[in-house]
Amino acid sequence: MLVVLCIISSCTTTTNLSSTNFSNIYNWSDEKFNPQYIVYHDNDSTSSLYFKFNSQELTYRVVDATKPAEAKVKVNYILYDSFESEIIKDSLTSYLVENSSASEPNYISGKINIKAKRDQKYVLRVTSVDEYSGLESEQFINVTKIDLLTKQNYLITDTSGTPIFGNFINQSQDVLVHFNHIRFKELQIRYYNREFKLAPPPFATYTPKPFLYEADRISSVKLSKGVAKITMPEAGLIHLVADLESRKGITLYSFPEYFPAFGTNERMVEPLRYITSKKEYQALLDDSDLKAALDKFWIENATNPERAKELIKHFYNRIEYANIYFSSFDEGWRTDRGMTYLIFGPPNVIYKNSNSESWVYGEDNNYMSVNFVFSKVINPFSDNDYRLNRSSIYKSHWYRAVDSWRQGRVFLNN
Repeated sequence: MLVVLCIISSCTTTTNLSSTNFSNIYNWSDEKFNPQYIVYHDNDSTSSLYFKFNSQELTYRVVDATKPAEAKVKVNYILYDSFESEIIKDSLTSYLVENSSASEPNYISGKINIKAKRDQKYVLRVTSVDEYSGLESEQFINVTKIDLLTKQNYLITDTSGTPIFGNFINQSQDVLVHFNHIRFKELQIRYYNREFKLAPPPFATYTPKPFLYEADRISSVKLSKGVAKITMPEAGLIHLVADLESRKGITLYSFPEYFPAFGTNERMVEPLRYITSKKEYQALLDDSDLKAALDKFWIENATNPERAKELIKHFYNRIEYANIYFSSFDEGWRTDRGMTYLIFGPPNVIYKNSNSESWVYGEDNNYMSVNFVFSKVINPFSDNDYRLNRSSIYKSHWYRAVDSWRQGRVFLNN
């Protein structure tokens, strides 16, 4: 049973998000406390923050000998106008008490109301704390309530009505699309299946090809009482729009069932392109026994099987986390931020504002440190698309990190 106790606080405290170090937001917890959130606009004055916790990641404690052990989580949200704003618009703290057995894996979910008004944009800062272990998670969500067509006017659920967290849906899965604006009677489905090039190293200059918006295939689905049922394609993405004259809508990405992890030997070869020469990489692809070739590659670099296991664990864990954090219309590890995260690891310092992210490896304001700046790209399919401001100054840093991997050491710039 889940009990939600709320304490509402209206704050006038000032702060400046854009000058705050948020390095923890991309530092996936090895201790496994990683809640998930989505925002859905209920009406003109309120929105809902849906949350989901894995019971296996929570700490349970016996508080009353006559009752089962309980888990307790504090969830706090703070609503800002923007990253640059110094005024807190609204805040709320909720305590969630769950007394199910920790030995039975399940997901604890619910929702909290947010005072978000129509015709406004916000930044929502959500912090969750496991009260009995002290583990903490912090995330930022851009809340856009400018009109009726943006993605947070849609809620995606499974066929039982349970919200799906994230836009990454299993191939061929049936889902329900909830869109509660009654003047719209159907949704257009624009299907895309495109190949995207791997992000090149940070010192390489290139001009990415623009994404052609013309769909590969178009269909439509009727809304019945604001709900439509759709089946995900076997590959690619679908862009759902209510207004045929607009590009505003929600995009669902059809990735393999094992996503965000890697599932096959063939796919495990591809990210090695970042730490191999062109000749080495082609030799791996051409080998008739791909698993044996992969094992040989890692053992030769690590010098022994045990170190090879550690290298493989860290390398592919970073890919999984990059997929969680940075996926948009392509898998996260293939993007500029994903590539940087894979090779260099989580940055020591992260500054965010409305249009960019700055990652610092090393000490802030230290001339020996390296700073990557990613600029946000206007993209009808995703608000999670960022492009690196590339420079030749990154070449020596890149090769130093690659050499570390090739010498059997996980690269950590701290």
